[in-house]
Amino acid sequence: MDANWQSLTPERPNSLKRRATFEEDDDNQPLESPPSDVKKHRQRSAIDNISLVSLGQAWDVDLKTILPHNQYPYPAMFVLCVVGSLTHHHDLLCSPSPALCIPTSLPIHPVLLIPSPSATSRHYYSSITSTPSSAVLHLLTHSPLPVLPTPQQTFIRLGLFHPSGSQPLDAIVLLDWCGRRRLVVPFGWGAGKWVGGIGGNSNAHHAEELMGALGDGVRELSAEWEGSVEKAEWEERRAMGMDGKSQAGAGAEDYDANGEMAIDE
Repeated sequence: MDANWQSLTPERPNSLKRRATFEEDDDNQPLESPPSDVKKHRQRSAIDNISLVSLGQAWDVDLKTILPHNQYPYPAMFVLCVVGSLTHHHDLLCSPSPALCIPTSLPIHPVLLIPSPSATSRHYYSSITSTPSSAVLHLLTHSPLPVLPTPQQTFIRLGLFHPSGSQPLDAIVLLDWCGRRRLVVPFGWGAGKWVGGIGGNSNAHHAEELMGALGDGVRELSAEWEGSVEKAEWEERRAMGMDGKSQAGAGAEDYDANGEMAIDE
């Protein structure tokens, strides 16, 4: 009788046993991070991944298709402000920022690249080009900001054309002294989607972090120049008072005795 009774007695469900065990060990269980903390960590990780790419991974950019005229001092870095549908990154470059107060061994030349004016973008184009001529890039020791209406092909070469095929992706691009694409800081997409993204929202904190990533890239690139073969060759040419050709440049670049870089037409 006792044996039959025991066989009819339901066992305690395993799920209840497990629940009891978890309840006893609740104090030892890791607490889940609040959703806001998880989001902040994800944003921070994405921005941390914005860094200078190695020479082996860098894209060569044809400077003749980008520069507004056929001469630039050499050596120099180039900051391309690619504007598609946002102006946040343009405004940030034209505003004082502690992240961009960087002493560099190289001059930095800015260029603002915008889509060529069309019937659909004429109003936007006018608003960009109406920026007062006194606006400066504080990163660039108060250099003026040339504005270039740019053909679609240039954005494609930079790898910054929207998949929809309608406009370029907003970004700040850092080119080294040989015209190699070394850093891309996105705005409204990728790691920069929280700045000027959906609904036009702008997160000032993340915007400053993005500019900090740009500043870090400039600092690292400046240090890289100091130990580069190109610098040694350039100093040798300067010491001899000779013209020379860049051995690693992207395109045919001649340098006169004053260090001016002439881009062949």
